[in-house]
Amino acid sequence: MVKLQESILVPAKPEAAFDYLAQFDRVEVWDPGIEEARPLFEGAPEQGSEFEMTSVFAGQRSVLRYSIQVFDRPAELVLEGRGDRVHVVDTIRFE
Repeated sequence: MVKLQESILVPAKPEAAFDYLAQFDRVEVWDPGIEEARPLFEGAPEQGSEFEMTSVFAGQRSVLRYSIQVFDRPAELVLEGRGDRVHVVDTIRFE
């Protein structure tokens, strides 16, 4: 298992950063490994909302389905992604 931990300082209030990242189909804007992303729901994201994305790693395309596991605005957002060869849990905390 690979574990990656990063801290990023952004000039935004936690509520604004949370709202932006909770709309996870925007991931293709800031993650160069994501080629395409789309929501699988209508309206505002909430716990249980799902997204589908196409990632490219080492020249291989993979479709991932992400779901919001924890939606604790504005403190914590947890997304779980699954694909044919990968299982990812992204935990994002806001201070």
